[in-house]
Amino acid sequence: MRDLATFAFIARMEPSKQKLHQRCIAACELAKAGAGGAAALAKKLGISRQAVEQWQIVPHNRMARVERYSGISRHVLRPDLFADDSEEDDEAAA
Repeated sequence: MRDLATFAFIARMEPSKQKLHQRCIAACELAKAGAGGAAALAKKLGISRQAVEQWQIVPHNRMARVERYSGISRHVLRPDLFADDSEEDDEAAA
């Protein structure tokens, strides 16, 4: 569950960044579930369950392994870092 500081941080962002940040948070939760839960993902990564539970966004240095264990693409997990090629093609065509 997100605390008030997180909501305040998101509220101060411009709307397009708010949406992107919320997508990253939702994708992080999907990754945890896709890997069998925070405890299972933590065990696979060799870190504590508490560390994984604190993530709101998947850390960039854990991206490849989280992608492998959860089955969720890095483009979905962190669209702020990994632009989807199809989105770039759509923008170029417009």
